Amino acid sequence: LRVALRRFDANSFDEGDFIRFGVHEQPDLARAVLRRKAEYLAGRITARAELRRFGLGDTQIGTGTMRAPVWPESIVGSISHSIDHVAAVVADRRDFASLGLDVEPLMPLELATSLAATIGAELEFGRVAPFACNQAYATTLLFSLKESYFKCISWRICRYLDFLEVEVNRMMPGHCVVGPSPSCVTPEGVLPAARAYFSIDGECGVISLVLDEDR
Repeated sequence: LRVALRRFDANSFDEGDFIRFGVHEQPDLARAVLRRKAEYLAGRITARAELRRFGLGDTQIGTGTMRAPVWPESIVGSISHSIDHVAAVVADRRDFASLGLDVEPLMPLELATSLAATIGAELEFGRVAPFACNQAYATTLLFSLKESYFKCISWRICRYLDFLEVEVNRMMPGHCVVGPSPSCVTPEGVLPAARAYFSIDGECGVISLVLDEDR
């Protein structure tokens, strides 16, 4: 697997860029602000570049349930945007049930401190502490890992989970396990735990990737 990460400049976006790059503008974007249109376009361009490795570079990637990208039948993937970065990952559906990707700018320290209790339990912050130099990094890392998990398993439950319904475990340098916490109860039954990978980058913040391999 490889994650494609690119910078983009929303201020340089032009309405004609959808036509210029051959990307269909979805109806739900009609009233969106320019930044939303710019990040959507940048994400689709990045994802289509990755699809070329599978001979699917001309594919239009629509938007489905819960605003998730609609991939070709043989493909799973994920797209994420931050303030000035976009990331995409795609894979053969025979290898993974789903993928979840998140690129997250570092939270300001004051915001990270105020949100900490809504993002993770004290035990989780203890687990990530060796990999995060302060509260801002710790909260952003937990937020990103859980956001990637939400994306990865959304097709199973078609609803949003609360951050405290997800737990980060078995932290190691660059990887961990993310899964349902004891408080998570869904009509669909027990959700799977999943392998996750992360990196902390001084330029773009936190990048995390969760792999659903449970078929």
